Amino acid sequence: MTTLTLIDTRSVLRHMLIDKQAVLAAVPGIEGVVLVTRRVFDKIEALPAEVVGLLNTVELRTLDDVHDGWGMSIWYACHAVLSAPTASAAAKQAAQWTLTNFIPERRELQASFVTEASRARDREVKLTEGRAMLESIPVVDGGTLYHWAQAFIEAGMGLDPLLHGRAEGRVDRSEAGKLRGQAIARIARLREVIGDVLAETPDGGAKVLQDLFGYGDLLVDMRKRGDTGPMPVVVPVAAV
Repeated sequence: MTTLTLIDTRSVLRHMLIDKQAVLAAVPGIEGVVLVTRRVFDKIEALPAEVVGLLNTVELRTLDDVHDGWGMSIWYACHAVLSAPTASAAAKQAAQWTLTNFIPERRELQASFVTEASRARDREVKLTEGRAMLESIPVVDGGTLYHWAQAFIEAGMGLDPLLHGRAEGRVDRSEAGKLRGQAIARIARLREVIGDVLAETPDGGAKVLQDLFGYGDLLVDMRKRGDTGPMPVVVPVAAV
């Protein structure tokens, strides 16, 4: 579980201690371990939001999605023009110019926030230089490719102040790192104890362990694969 972030770890603890409280309560003889684990969880919950996670995380991801969405729209629109047998030479030239100057490679849309913001600043001048060509290509919402390119650049440039706010909001995270280590150790210990207590049951405790730790295992797999995106949402299943 060492690949988990503090936010991941807090989510795993919340899942076990709150969402699956009834499952925990049904396991005999683990009250002491649960109590110690709960104390660590309560300390994490008490941390200020800027210590638990980085500032502007949600805002950055949201704006990045907007930026990438416009980028993909421009990419597909230009390639549609380039592929259309009836498109004029002027339209194809405009589409190729747009790709060259705004999205020369689609993988650029997977770049870091810092890189996307820097590219947007550098490319802002292209909105003026190539406005006539951009406006020569209509798009599905009634505007032109110029409006899409403008929205693309504005979203990219909008990442910059959010990044500045994150830098200015740096705080001491030493306590957060300490609690993260304690939480990971507590989760591992709780799993070990539950496995021992239920070892002689018909399924060896497999169902209970899956109920309690399956979500954490999913997050561990995500992080091991290098997935740095937001954690999957767990929707509690109503009892029947």
